[in-house]
Amino acid sequence: AEKTESSLRWATKDVWPREREQATPAQLEPLDVRLEQAAKKAAAVAQKLVADQGRGTVREAVRRDRQATGWARTAAL
Repeated sequence: AEKTESSLRWATKDVWPREREQATPAQLEPLDVRLEQAAKKAAAVAQKLVADQGRGTVREAVRRDRQATGWARTAAL
């Protein structure tokens, strides 16, 4: 949950207004631009979190399987 929260905070950090002298160039963009960029970043964050969970599941399964010597990634058909 902490990783999800921090990742989504990162993805949406430019949406919130700041004082002009403290704002990043992205935070000076119009709100619709900032929202679009935040949506793209949030989608990428969600994809990474899902993929990380899947990789963690595979690593844990290999760790628990006494007959497994490792794992290899193959192309999906």
